[in-house]
Amino acid sequence: MDLYIFNPEHDIMLAANRDRTTPPRAARELRHDLGFLPALWAQKGDVVLVDDASFAHEAFAATGRELQATLADRHMARQLLRSVPPSELRLCPWGWDRSIVRELREIGVASEWLPTDVQLDAIRRMSHRAWAAENLLTPLREAPGTIGESHAATTLDSCLNLLQRHSNVMAKAPWSSSGRGVRPLSVHDLTPSTQGWLTRIIADQGAVMIEPYYNKVLDFGVELTSDGHGSVHFNGLSLFYTEHGAYVGNLVIDESAKWQLLSAYIDRQPLTHLIDRLCLLLGDALRNVYAGPLGIDMMVVRQDDTLLLHPCVEMNLRATMGHVALLV
Repeated sequence: MDLYIFNPEHDIMLAANRDRTTPPRAARELRHDLGFLPALWAQKGDVVLVDDASFAHEAFAATGRELQATLADRHMARQLLRSVPPSELRLCPWGWDRSIVRELREIGVASEWLPTDVQLDAIRRMSHRAWAAENLLTPLREAPGTIGESHAATTLDSCLNLLQRHSNVMAKAPWSSSGRGVRPLSVHDLTPSTQGWLTRIIADQGAVMIEPYYNKVLDFGVELTSDGHGSVHFNGLSLFYTEHGAYVGNLVIDESAKWQLLSAYIDRQPLTHLIDRLCLLLGDALRNVYAGPLGIDMMVVRQDDTLLLHPCVEMNLRATMGHVALLV
């Protein structure tokens, strides 16, 4: 039995790093309204943990798809788990953090089937934007035709120095997703409110990631799966839309159509080589740390008259809407 949980508050929980934290209302509503989401690909015998089973059934029915899995609230899931041998249970949350581990313990999942504190610490550390900048972006930039840099600024002065150097930047909270915790900044329009925001992010999360503002042509990503034993496999491309840095939606089309669209901007062979390199880098890094889906966001950038590839805008060490698009 696969037990799926859509916990979109995951990135907020990573920042908080506590097992009991109340997410913002918007995150709670998103989990309530879209808790059924894994049922789009879950199979017969699987269980999807939802806040409200009746609401989830109604919401899923609106998709027009046939329900295979069981939609279960916490009480029902606790009852179902009693009849499943632990060796036959696979846990599939959207992302692993201390809060979801506590939640699973409370419905009867034994500790030996959950990530250890050491693994949770590693997942949190590797989900920090600085980890991907240092361990993925830096080696991937060795490939010709690439662009991209990212700096962890630990003081307001270092933020301002980077802004002076680049004039226009994107400032990002280290643990954030879907465009939240991200702001464009201009050296000509740095308000006291913005400086206060930078100061709060540094106080709460230890740093702000500062990146040059690029002339973006196309957002896309690569969706991967780690087996936790040293192998990472490429699942497919993710073509998605953003507005003002915030995620809007994915294209749901077949893989050959995605490669054809992408071929207008970048050649397939060098991107394939880069994906292979990425899988090798991540395979070693995720060994004994993380098994499950993850995604690397990339973008095509125009510099003068040349199109360049930014090979690692960020890493999401969790499921993504790109995975949902692939599975659907």
